[in-house]
Amino acid sequence: MTWLDFRPMAHIREARQDDVRAMAALHEICFARGWSRSEFDTLISDSNVVALSAFQRTWVGTVRLVGFFVGRQAADEAEILSLAVNPAYRRRGIAEALLQEAGRRFFATHVATLFLEVDEHNGPACRLYERNGFEIVGKRSGYYTDVDGHTATALVMRTDLR
Repeated sequence: MTWLDFRPMAHIREARQDDVRAMAALHEICFARGWSRSEFDTLISDSNVVALSAFQRTWVGTVRLVGFFVGRQAADEAEILSLAVNPAYRRRGIAEALLQEAGRRFFATHVATLFLEVDEHNGPACRLYERNGFEIVGKRSGYYTDVDGHTATALVMRTDLR
């Protein structure tokens, strides 16, 4: 690690309506099918949704959205809908910090089990979830489709918060 590899952890807070444009832009960068601003707007407005934004100050002093988390609660279960970090800011603990903060918030609202789907070929994401207590409980063949029309299997993962 060099001094260039060290950057302070991102600041995480509840996502707000003024984050929606940046969240949609980041989602489009990170996933084959990006979500629109209106989709994010609807999610953030839902009282059953935990939506978090991660910001970091750049070297020139501006602040930019570098990641986000969106998950939805139903009774005592919750599902991670999306977790994304700007590729230029990966491998700095931002995704893990977002995941852990979301887990704390879900735990506080009595969520017992947290689920997600992840592309089986997304090694970094699979390792992140495994490090944080998630286990594979199923597979969904052909769940994801990339821009070229190829499909990939989703791993269904879960962890118990209680």
